[in-house]
Amino acid sequence: MTDTPTLRGVLIPADPDQPVKLVHYEPQHVAKAIGAEWFELLYSVELSGLDLVLVVDEEGQRQYRAFNGRASGFRGWPLVGDVLVAAEGLDDEGDRELTSLTDHQLTWLASILGEVQK
Repeated sequence: MTDTPTLRGVLIPADPDQPVKLVHYEPQHVAKAIGAEWFELLYSVELSGLDLVLVVDEEGQRQYRAFNGRASGFRGWPLVGDVLVAAEGLDDEGDRELTSLTDHQLTWLASILGEVQK
């Protein structure tokens, strides 16, 4: 049995009164990290240079999830529900996969989002 890697990501809660947090998640349970059943990966020009991706609730709008103002700034249009900022890299076959945030990526996110609780 192989151990499943635990990855680092930054969770941006939709509730503006909740802090932005460093979280650890298993890639096969990424939807659970944002409280969703299904997830979607969204890309933005601002994040792509750092190999970052937004993990959002695929059904968030249909389920009337709360507006997420902090995460929406990365896309330029409204995002809803809790959003995970994750790193993305390539696996051995050259396919995209979620990877753990590096210290550099985490520092950059903290400079944009403010304090990231650990």
